[in-house]
Amino acid sequence: MMKQKKSLRIFNLSVFFQAQIFLLPVLFLFYQHCGLSVADFFLFQGVFSLAGLLFEIPAGYLGDIFPKKNVLILSYSFFIARLLLWLFFMQYGYWILFIGEVLYAAQKATFSGASDSYIYEYLKHNNIPQKMLKKYGKLNFSMSIGTALSSLLGAWLYHSVSQWSMAKYQQDYGFVVLIGLELVLNITALVFLLMLPKIPRSAHPKRSLKELYSQFFRIIVWTAKKQKIRYHMVYSGVLVAMTSVFVWSFQPIMKLLLIPVAVYGLVYFVNHTIRALASLYLNKTMKLIPLSKLSVLTFLMFIASFVLSFIVLNIQPLPLFVNLIYFVFVSFAIGAQLSFFLSQISRFHHLIPSEMRTTVSSINTATGRLWSGFFFILLKILMDGVSIQISLGVCLAIFLLAVFPLKKLYQISASEEKIA
Repeated sequence: MMKQKKSLRIFNLSVFFQAQIFLLPVLFLFYQHCGLSVADFFLFQGVFSLAGLLFEIPAGYLGDIFPKKNVLILSYSFFIARLLLWLFFMQYGYWILFIGEVLYAAQKATFSGASDSYIYEYLKHNNIPQKMLKKYGKLNFSMSIGTALSSLLGAWLYHSVSQWSMAKYQQDYGFVVLIGLELVLNITALVFLLMLPKIPRSAHPKRSLKELYSQFFRIIVWTAKKQKIRYHMVYSGVLVAMTSVFVWSFQPIMKLLLIPVAVYGLVYFVNHTIRALASLYLNKTMKLIPLSKLSVLTFLMFIASFVLSFIVLNIQPLPLFVNLIYFVFVSFAIGAQLSFFLSQISRFHHLIPSEMRTTVSSINTATGRLWSGFFFILLKILMDGVSIQISLGVCLAIFLLAVFPLKKLYQISASEEKIA
């Protein structure tokens, strides 16, 4: 038992260091520093989502063929490659940032399916699979709190280093310092990851490449036909997309509201702290609010977030604390979405055969990336000609269509909850 706890703590520590993204609260400013526009900013998030979609399912299938630890090592290596690329070649602008986003998509794709599958299979090997919800919540807590702390420090650190370097050298070295810090911490994360044990694997029969691809597409078809899975996946994917839309709208909105750059980090700190708490108390939350009711609550909170966005953007100027209350509310909606996402992933693992667990988990994540890519490309097209208010209004109109899979999901989850 002690060894099991120690191993998962090492994994959590590794994820904590890997999630130190100092650049996050000023990423929009970094894009502008490299010569990109607001529309380009949303376009590149769309590129990230669609590239993740292309990588997600094959990456998950790799996790069903190779040890999960090896796939996680590959994941961290992709992010380190991105940091090295941006650190030494950011001055070349557009295409360097493009390649960096593709590498980030590859990192997220290889991590998403392998991380939860590693935890579940490790717990199953130790005969305690019932602890999946609690342990997976702690992993996501480590990830979110790592990002929260680095966000709080990142904006302030950039502001301080930028002002100092501009005054002394007439050059902005703020972004170089942030990327350099991320690189050091990601290498540290990789060292911790190498300390994890490999999970004993069952012997798999050797198959030809044709057989592998055939099995791969059979899993996709199986997932699409499974009624207890497909509606949850579609609805969860839409919620993931809404989270992405709001999170990546934070910085352009803060710039429109004339919020000081040093405060950017506070907004992201609050957002990721709420995510961290949602992950940490996931087990308790699901005992209080069943999945069926949580799905409806999240839907209503996102609608309220859209309405508040229109109000805040159209009745300026407002006091800083009022604007910050808006970001806090949206962060709570995102926290509710994360609770739903994590609980339904845990639910999936009890419905999915072990030989396709990582692949199906990756299909779930890929659904979110598909919706996110759609909304970001839409925002790129809209923001080339209309305001952010109108752009968000179009997103709201499309989001309301999610009521159809929500209805099916509610019926299935409510039925399962009665049996339980």
